[in-house]
Amino acid sequence: MNYQKIYTAFIADRRTTEHLAEILGYSEKHHIVPRSLGGDDTPGNLIRLTPEDHFFAHLLLAKIYGGKLWLAVVLMTASHSRCYGESRRLHGFAAREAQRNKAPDEETKARMLATQQRKAPRFRFACIATGEIFEGTTLEIQHHAGISQAAASKIGTKRAKTASGWCLEENLGSPLGKIDPTPRRFVHKDGRVFAGLMFDFRHAFNLDAGLVSRMVRQGGTCQGWKYAA
Repeated sequence: MNYQKIYTAFIADRRTTEHLAEILGYSEKHHIVPRSLGGDDTPGNLIRLTPEDHFFAHLLLAKIYGGKLWLAVVLMTASHSRCYGESRRLHGFAAREAQRNKAPDEETKARMLATQQRKAPRFRFACIATGEIFEGTTLEIQHHAGISQAAASKIGTKRAKTASGWCLEENLGSPLGKIDPTPRRFVHKDGRVFAGLMFDFRHAFNLDAGLVSRMVRQGGTCQGWKYAA
């Protein structure tokens, strides 16, 4: 539907009957081009409308431009005045549209995150290399240990027994999967050398299993380390 065409025709029609709006005893000033879109206060951009027509004009503008123009509709439909009559039933629709176009501020985001964390499950994580125990949510272990969101999620959802050198406390000391028994040699760009199992190498330097495995199979580097076959 061409709301712009409807709006233009509506304003043209109400311009011819503008004097009647004032005769009826109550009228409102309307900016044909909203000030938020660059409209001014010149007589050519102003028109007197009845409350019902004023509401309809703003509803058309909101449908044309969307975004913040829905806020004007919200204010009008939330009014306690009886002037808008049945138009107030549209308040729910307009409020939802306005909220959909409003991004939460940083304070709101922080409150939402805090609420989410209070409801989030807590785990007892263990560092395989040191035996350190940390109790918290998957988000808290990310910040504490500096591991990725994917690694924390894999441990918490038990899709993997170990990730980035951490596991659940209940798995500490138990077999964490098949360990490749092949001795390997890794060289760091700063001159350090590690010789031993890939499993021990990963946990000694808190390296991601997938990245180390890919480095061994395909070459390349991982946090400065290189596989020396």
